[in-house]
Amino acid sequence: MNCRACDTTRRHMVAVREENDALRDQIAGLEQDLKRARFGEPWAAPHAWKLAKPENRLLRAFRTHGFLTKAAAFSAVYHDRHVADTPETDTITVFLCRLRKRLRPHGVEIYTRWGQGWGIDDANRARLDELTTQTESSE
Repeated sequence: MNCRACDTTRRHMVAVREENDALRDQIAGLEQDLKRARFGEPWAAPHAWKLAKPENRLLRAFRTHGFLTKAAAFSAVYHDRHVADTPETDTITVFLCRLRKRLRPHGVEIYTRWGQGWGIDDANRARLDELTTQTESSE
């Protein structure tokens, strides 16, 4: 291989690496946008509520979407795990029970639509936002 061909190959490889890096950055940005669209903006319940991470993710999904099917709730809680690492779908009902127990003293209720999923109506979503704002201003 002559020198001219080597230089051309090197330039091409550098260009491909730069394009690859740019595409990786673009993919990372798109993944973040997709997470925000599916699960809402990063949000956490007040620390005083003592929610576990899965409960907080579930509440954030309710706050964003209002209604969740079992599959949507499962995806909201376990979106960062591989399929082989995810537990049984019954764990969602356990997290839901705990979440209801923690929200009840604050006047926020999660309703069940049998055979379809669970939801938080607009009034309870507004109450949730109101409680979050009150807690942030008192801290």
